[in-house]
Amino acid sequence: MYPNSAAHAVDGTIKLNKLQSDKEEIVKLDDSIPWVKEILDELESGLDDDDLTKITIPGKFKVDLLISKRHSEEYKDHVIVEGKITGGHNTPCIRCLVPTHITLDHDFLTVFFHPSFETNPDYAETTHIYVKDRDYELYFFDKGEINLKELIHENGLLATEPMPVHSEDCLGLCAHCGIDLNFEKCKKRNHPECPQKITLVNS
Repeated sequence: MYPNSAAHAVDGTIKLNKLQSDKEEIVKLDDSIPWVKEILDELESGLDDDDLTKITIPGKFKVDLLISKRHSEEYKDHVIVEGKITGGHNTPCIRCLVPTHITLDHDFLTVFFHPSFETNPDYAETTHIYVKDRDYELYFFDKGEINLKELIHENGLLATEPMPVHSEDCLGLCAHCGIDLNFEKCKKRNHPECPQKITLVNS
């Protein structure tokens, strides 16, 4: 299914000695692979068993990578990884806690340098670098291998919505009694914010 080095991506690594210089390789990964499924599970970790029964759109996590090994006098052997994460996952709405589907559509551009650059003062504190007028996030390969698990895990977390709401009009839960204000008003009128003045939880 995968050519040469791309087959190693299923294990979460790419070996540099399996990459051919200046040749692009396409790698496709999804949540049928255990370590990719772990990333999806982490994104959905806020759901309980009851929430799982309410999900209408199952979570999916797909990754498309374009990998190429390059060489230059300045950077020596380095590997460029262009990636795109697509799919979606379910997580509680921060206002009313109802399971909410979040679409994933995230592009990333990274370059892996030899670990000797990591101790170079010019690169030690650098997280991004320009290579041929493009801005790359900087990583370092280790023992001749690229760690795809770390790369995709970090970008998977960046791909999601940090403050998910099932609707911008969501009224949330009553801060006092916990009733879902999207469906009914709080009946305890001694609450200073209810029923006319509503305080949104976590808004």
